[in-house]
Amino acid sequence: MNYPPNQRLAYGYREQGEGMEIPDEHEQRYPQSTSTPQYPGMQGFQDYPGAGMTPGMPGMPPYGTAQYNPRYGYPGSVPPQQNQFPFVPGTEQLFNNPMVANAAMHYGSQIMDSGKEMVNKELNKYVSVPLLKHYFAVDTSYVAQKLKLVVFPFSHGDWTRKFDATGPAQPRHDLNSPDLYIPLMAYVTYLLVAGLALGTQDRFKPDLLAICATQALAWIIIEMAIQLATIYIFNVQTNLNSFELLAFAGYKFVGIIMAILLSLLFHRKGYYAVLLYSSAAIIFFLVRALKYQVMCSHDPNSGYSDAASSIYSSKRKMYILLSIAVTQPLFMWWLSYDFISTG
Repeated sequence: MNYPPNQRLAYGYREQGEGMEIPDEHEQRYPQSTSTPQYPGMQGFQDYPGAGMTPGMPGMPPYGTAQYNPRYGYPGSVPPQQNQFPFVPGTEQLFNNPMVANAAMHYGSQIMDSGKEMVNKELNKYVSVPLLKHYFAVDTSYVAQKLKLVVFPFSHGDWTRKFDATGPAQPRHDLNSPDLYIPLMAYVTYLLVAGLALGTQDRFKPDLLAICATQALAWIIIEMAIQLATIYIFNVQTNLNSFELLAFAGYKFVGIIMAILLSLLFHRKGYYAVLLYSSAAIIFFLVRALKYQVMCSHDPNSGYSDAASSIYSSKRKMYILLSIAVTQPLFMWWLSYDFISTG
């Protein structure tokens, strides 16, 4: 169709010779655009891989199709990798390392050593640990001979204590030296025998056993407190200390155990017979063992001597010695009569 020149210029058409190519029918119907097409709902996803790709590339599905993922791009593309933390070995792998294991053992030994020093420092404020170890320095031979001496003290001849360069000899080197091992084991055995006696009489209860343990310990403390107060009030100079008083007070549990066991076999008659013998044995044992500790003073060069003691001081020492020995049978009866088997 031919238009006037002014109308052709108004509509933007030129003749073919005027430098303007006439688009064909396909280009007019489907114009190409160099800009990235916009799709509804995809304005916020411009940072994903493939956002700037031209649609229609070989092997790539078009935008907006079901095969396209707006966040990770096309199928087969690698998702963006997040920052990975460095490798942390497990506990087993860490301690399998010899250097780490040695360092941990060294550090643990240092902590235990410092804790031990702290405990010893706090304990030494109230109790002398080296002195306490001295009274537990025993062996099997000493324990057997000491038990024989406590039960049968009448045939023993030499009751003097032995001394060395550091002071009194350890119990395993001196049979006459008091110890704390036998009193402690006798106290524990006393509780077991008391539970056995209550069980044979159908009276066993855990509460009764706890009361028995507390009562026995309380009487030991009361006895020691009375003895120390008496020695302090009468101003008596002795070689005894609190550990030795505790040891001599604990030897009576040997006789208590014998009395309770014999009561299971012979009932009241067996109990009182063994109690009388044990009372006489413990009195004789304490009088002979405490004589050199209470009545005499010891000098490393000259040994035991009582010449420096006055008559009045000797009487006070004798009263204290007899009070310690004579009160033992009363405590023995008080701590054992509840467990007598009546048959």
